[in-house]
Amino acid sequence: MPPTDPETADRPLKCSLYYFASDEGGASAADKRRLLFDSARFADHNGFCAVWAPERHFHAFGGLSPNPSVTAAALAALTSNVRIRSGSVVLPLHPVARVAEEWALVDVLSGGRVDLGVASGWFPNDFVLAPPGTYERRGELLFERLEALRSLWRGDPFEAVNPLGDTVSLRTLPRPVQPELPVWITAAGNPDTFARAGLQGIEHSGGRHHAHATRSGRPCGCGLCRGRIPDALETPRCHPYIGGKASRPIPIDGGHTMYRSLFPRDLFAELDRLQRE
Repeated sequence: MPPTDPETADRPLKCSLYYFASDEGGASAADKRRLLFDSARFADHNGFCAVWAPERHFHAFGGLSPNPSVTAAALAALTSNVRIRSGSVVLPLHPVARVAEEWALVDVLSGGRVDLGVASGWFPNDFVLAPPGTYERRGELLFERLEALRSLWRGDPFEAVNPLGDTVSLRTLPRPVQPELPVWITAAGNPDTFARAGLQGIEHSGGRHHAHATRSGRPCGCGLCRGRIPDALETPRCHPYIGGKASRPIPIDGGHTMYRSLFPRDLFAELDRLQRE
């Protein structure tokens, strides 16, 4: 695919693995988890840039990873090169201090390879884990808690009241390897979230809905960003077809086989189409 912008001409296409697969349990569950680890090793040894662990509750689709920090810690221990990313932590569901602690530990275990994808959440059932009213304020809470999370990551103290009624000043531990937290905003369907991320220069992970507002060196023209140039990168998620008689088998660790068929051809076609929109 020929580059269409001089600023992006020298940027190579980077690919990663996103583990948003179905897990209903049963006899095949062990094989799916083994494939998760084996494919992560494959990505680490074959030039992939990252592996992503989602947060998903109460549903088989994505049910392999209800807590992405746990999945990420396992992936960090198995790999040495790829970035370890959440895709994504639903910040309105969690105390910010716990998110800072858990992902700082993953950053330590990985040697400083964490990128934190965060999201506002969208599925009402997930919000049984949060206080009443959280679902209605989830968009606002996302950016409020993201600001607090970045502060805690840097080592800034926060004040809280303990059960004895004492106001205490606390810092989260362990201290991460990276002094600043690399952040991605996931916005698959809400243009306001996407625009706000672009205005703040935060990387974006999501579907194809807003791929025009990338870091292109010129105003995106969408109106939502008010003509500014978002200092952010777009990471579209693609669901490739794998398998079939016309596919070329690629052996990976653990006795699995990955089939390369429409994945890069359709990926390049999709990216080319998005650039023309």
